[in-house]
Amino acid sequence: MIFLEVNGQTQIQFGRVTYGFTEIKSEFTENRDEIFDKLRKQGEDVTFILSFSDSKSVFEIATTLENDISPLGKSWAENIVSKGRYYTDLEQNVVYRQTDVYGEKILIRYPIDSRNWKLTNESKFLGKYKTFKAIKNETVENSVGTFNFEIVAWYCPQLPGQFGPKEFNSLPGLILELRDTHFTFYATEIEIMKSESLDIKPLKGKILTEKEYSNKIKAITPGFSSPQNR
Repeated sequence: MIFLEVNGQTQIQFGRVTYGFTEIKSEFTENRDEIFDKLRKQGEDVTFILSFSDSKSVFEIATTLENDISPLGKSWAENIVSKGRYYTDLEQNVVYRQTDVYGEKILIRYPIDSRNWKLTNESKFLGKYKTFKAIKNETVENSVGTFNFEIVAWYCPQLPGQFGPKEFNSLPGLILELRDTHFTFYATEIEIMKSESLDIKPLKGKILTEKEYSNKIKAITPGFSSPQNR
């Protein structure tokens, strides 16, 4: 951890967090096929990077490890674990998820609604940092059915930056641990900077709403039923 103080006051504007991940055990993980399990093992050493400024962030696979990870393992992590790359703009109140549809880069636009989080008084230490629990409910619809999940985030008010893995953000502190629908992300390294040393650029691609993306996928994928298949 690099924590910088200037004139007695914390001046934190830019940062980078490395996350590992573990899979949440479920009935699905116990009954999947052998090929999927081999892909999971090839991608289990993948890490993710969250780079952020005061109002923008990008969440993606750590490119420094690309030479050490098999292409199939990287693809599994990018398409199954994170489901793409994410660009968050708190000033515009929007998240874009970049995905690939038959070679075409697509940016799916999600509005941010911080009111969906329920803050609790429950706390725990992650390393030396005291974190607090926040929860929100998420419904996922796909060709199999409709599923309800409780998303759990542990955020640290000591660390400014209202960001976290994937599309999860807008908590009063940096998210150091996140349990989403199928995986738990956990911070393994945190670097905080006082000067502009990170270039947070928007992702490229054709912008679609969730509904437009759903219609596009349904047109080319039989059985697909919802934009929330994520």
